[in-house]
Amino acid sequence: EYLSAFFRGAKQAADLSMTPWRASKQSPGVLVRKATFLFPIPQDFPKAVTRLVSIPEATKVTAVSRLHEQDGVAIFTVQFCSHDIPFGEHFRVHETLKFQADGRGDVRATRWTEVMWITSLPWAFGILKPIIEQRSRADALGNYLVADLRAKLE
Repeated sequence: EYLSAFFRGAKQAADLSMTPWRASKQSPGVLVRKATFLFPIPQDFPKAVTRLVSIPEATKVTAVSRLHEQDGVAIFTVQFCSHDIPFGEHFRVHETLKFQADGRGDVRATRWTEVMWITSLPWAFGILKPIIEQRSRADALGNYLVADLRAKLE
């Protein structure tokens, strides 16, 4: 299946477990699935960060995906929680990909990435917030997924 192969290949996910797609109980017409995996953490953080917190080599991740199609528009969302990184339980990374036919036979992909803060960082670690947000956007799944899909379609 494409998504599990994508996680393993493009994101180097290990110990991947995914539920089958199921109809959402809360939102009619929406398919939902959950994945858990081990994800490697890049170690190229600024010294200021590594002095404040210890960065593990990998983190356990829970990802909940939703897929919805209506009127020729497909919306794919994924919400990630990284359990083992410092303050990983304080935020979720929410990504949205919108796929829409452009009328010329091509499909246009639009993506958004948002860091949703569940709990504020402790005052002394507030300096990490913009770094977490910037790294989350730069390493967003959508950046890789859209490029991978385009390469497979060409």
